[in-house]
Amino acid sequence: MLGLRPRWKTADAVANLIDTRLRPAGYRLVGAFESAGEPAVAVVGFRESWSASWGLMRWVKDEAHRLGCEVVHLDSGVNLDRAPAHRLYMRHRMAITAHHFSVEV
Repeated sequence: MLGLRPRWKTADAVANLIDTRLRPAGYRLVGAFESAGEPAVAVVGFRESWSASWGLMRWVKDEAHRLGCEVVHLDSGVNLDRAPAHRLYMRHRMAITAHHFSVEV
């Protein structure tokens, strides 16, 4: 997760953000593990929100359906090393609907 959010600088800073700001607002994390005690091979963070395949992606869609969500939005980094992840999203028929831009202040 730190690789996608480098502005937080450390894993502890990411964990603090999640625990103190995101989780109280309904943010949840789910990880996929190859074996117990090992680092996660994939993590998805999500929250239910409202506005005017297989494996982890299938679970995300199923969970969104169970919660009554209309849409699943996914934010992803855009570095060259993200190309395999982007191919995965496209295989799951996810459309690119927006670009998000940011600037450190």
